[in-house]
Amino acid sequence: MPGLTKVLDVLRKVLPSKPRNNGLVGSNIAKNSDQAAGAAVPEHMLPPPPVDFLEAIGFEMEEEAVSDFPSTIDLVRADRAAGIEVISKTRVDRATFLRNHSSLNTKILAGALTVEILEELISDILARKVDDNGKWHRRMIGRAGVIIPGDCIHHNLGRNLSLISDLHGHQLRLDDIITQVEKGLRDGTEELHNAGDLIHAEKRENVFNLAWSLQTFKAYVMLMWLFPGQVHLYPGNHDIFCPTEKHFNVVMDFVEKNPQGDIAALVQHLMYRGYITNPNEIEAMKISKAGQPQSYLFLHYLCLSLKESGATREDIWGVIDLFQKFVNHLPVCLKAESENKEIDLLMAHSFPKGVKKPYALDEIRSDEKVLEHTLWQREISLTDFTKLLRALGLSKNGTMIFGHNPDPNGAEWIFRPLGNQARLAIIHSNIDYRFGRIRVFKNDDGQYMILPFSRECHPDRDPLELTMAH
Repeated sequence: MPGLTKVLDVLRKVLPSKPRNNGLVGSNIAKNSDQAAGAAVPEHMLPPPPVDFLEAIGFEMEEEAVSDFPSTIDLVRADRAAGIEVISKTRVDRATFLRNHSSLNTKILAGALTVEILEELISDILARKVDDNGKWHRRMIGRAGVIIPGDCIHHNLGRNLSLISDLHGHQLRLDDIITQVEKGLRDGTEELHNAGDLIHAEKRENVFNLAWSLQTFKAYVMLMWLFPGQVHLYPGNHDIFCPTEKHFNVVMDFVEKNPQGDIAALVQHLMYRGYITNPNEIEAMKISKAGQPQSYLFLHYLCLSLKESGATREDIWGVIDLFQKFVNHLPVCLKAESENKEIDLLMAHSFPKGVKKPYALDEIRSDEKVLEHTLWQREISLTDFTKLLRALGLSKNGTMIFGHNPDPNGAEWIFRPLGNQARLAIIHSNIDYRFGRIRVFKNDDGQYMILPFSRECHPDRDPLELTMAH
């Protein structure tokens, strides 16, 4: 592109060469600015934005960028024509909804989510410290002068658990999972726990399929409301898409100024306003696939969709703020153990490096570094794994279950012993053929088992069983 080389050369000299994981919801060090780093240049005088926004901030590409940008407004209008809305305005009664829908799927669930349901869920998350049936509890902690439930759900394995992670907007995979767990949810014998990353396509060819991310997010939230205390979500790094009102304002300003603009034009606008290229940009807003800033793309899509529905700027912010507040208040991890520790496990989006005592799980959001690791940690060393195992008091047969981390050997997911002590499981539930679902249950002989299941609900490969005498 004309003039781009010189711009990139300058940017690479003044910006760090590696991404900084300093941007987390609630972080005090990730404060953005509306001023560009350097002398202000009129937006219309900026050169065309690069095809890959990561290249503009000095990161190396691991895959080829998408160069054909559909107009976001065209995506919005096509989805609205197909009946997809950001939020429903029809009030819903829980019992009536379940009675009227004998079989659930993402389309039915997503189409029913309302502002009132989101508000009720947030209030419930902040207030609920124990399951109605006594299967789990959250310890109460003090934060910012308020007593609230802690960041960990402590479970006694009184129900069967289905554990999933990293759906990444794969609506069909969520449909499969609902099919497998719905009966148990309805009869109260099953729980569904999700280690995050509900949104943002993982396949490059789906990067502009924003409707699936929206539908997957809304459907799972609706499941949580329909089955309180049975369906849980622990946030992942991809679930942060509007960390501050400033991020909303900069995107909404673009929407009002250029409603026909595509993501390339939005990137240019963001760079002019001091986002993306600002060293203090929140890390979650740099997440990309095929060269596209997925968090900004999703935020742009939401703003446009709500504007097309006739919502005012104030109302648009109200809905998006509720979406992000819901994520911000979620517990961060699950720690489960049966009576007499016949079986025990820890589940989170990623490895909570830095946790040194069991009670620290309840205060992860109070420690920015530990929260950063819990959302972003890629490498899990045997030394760190062993330290955490001991810090949490997990048994020699304990299992740690995370998403986020790809298998370096190219397998869809991992379920294996680590260091001849405990097991490490990595789940990616968006895989086409053998997505990860781990089930924790008692077999007919009363023995606890942890089994990986495939899409067809059969043990995947050679079943690696963790069996303890009851």
